[in-house]
Amino acid sequence: FKNFKEQSGLVPVNYVVEDIAGGALLAVIGVGFVCFYDWTTGALVGRINVEAKQIFWSQTNELVAITTADWFYVLRFHRAAYDEFVASGMPSDGDGFEDAFEVLAEISETVRNGRWTGECFVYTNGANRLQYFIGEQTYTIRPCDAELYVLGYLPQLSRVLAADKDMNLYSFALSLAVVEYQTATLQGDMAHAESLLPQVPSAQRGKIAKFLEAQSMPVLAFSSACVCVCACVHVCTHTLWCSAVPLFWLSTQGGGVGAGVLHPVHSRTHPHPHRVHKSTHTQAPVSPAEPTYGKSWSS
Repeated sequence: FKNFKEQSGLVPVNYVVEDIAGGALLAVIGVGFVCFYDWTTGALVGRINVEAKQIFWSQTNELVAITTADWFYVLRFHRAAYDEFVASGMPSDGDGFEDAFEVLAEISETVRNGRWTGECFVYTNGANRLQYFIGEQTYTIRPCDAELYVLGYLPQLSRVLAADKDMNLYSFALSLAVVEYQTATLQGDMAHAESLLPQVPSAQRGKIAKFLEAQSMPVLAFSSACVCVCACVHVCTHTLWCSAVPLFWLSTQGGGVGAGVLHPVHSRTHPHPHRVHKSTHTQAPVSPAEPTYGKSWSS
């Protein structure tokens, strides 16, 4: 800001201005539309015909969320295409450069406040739900009891920070691995996305599958869903097996068939650890195995 120079008449405005907003471009909100101007030249870059309430730019200055009373719109600003248009010297029409903005999504939801983290837009809606938008889809992080204001995202802790009107702070879990995987997929870097997939918690694989399905990637979505199901089956099977392993194991200590002896695996858990019980019927001996009760298995 120390290099700012005052310039008068840089942005000619001949309409009623309701609000202005900063970011990659100067946003001037009028009645029924919002105009974006170049900070340097004051030229009109683009005009979006919506009843804009708030403007949220991402840190990369590529994505912008425009909120209205009942909707919000996510657009991508093509800076390189705009610079080429300016360099060509071609005159623009009254609405600016037509290809400067690309509409990515139109979501029927009221946004109260929000923040960008990469290509992920975290916000609170009219129903006091903490949500995030990525890849044309919205996902619920957690319902809230009162209106919260999103402060930002701490990637090193995988937490979203928010505050209420009394300045009480709250934090909510949002897996960084999930966000990074979704971001890499949207950027077309599938090799990087594949390397991130093992870091995604098993409980979040279903969310990844739905995200990939929305991106028209059914094969990857099915693969991710299968991994999620296999992980659940492994956990359930492991739990059932642990609960079914006996506290004692049967072995033969000489004496031939019928001389089976019960040996305690964990003597401290049995009231009579040294009591020996003779078998009352003949039975094929069971080969002793390494006691495994209480151990954990891993695939």
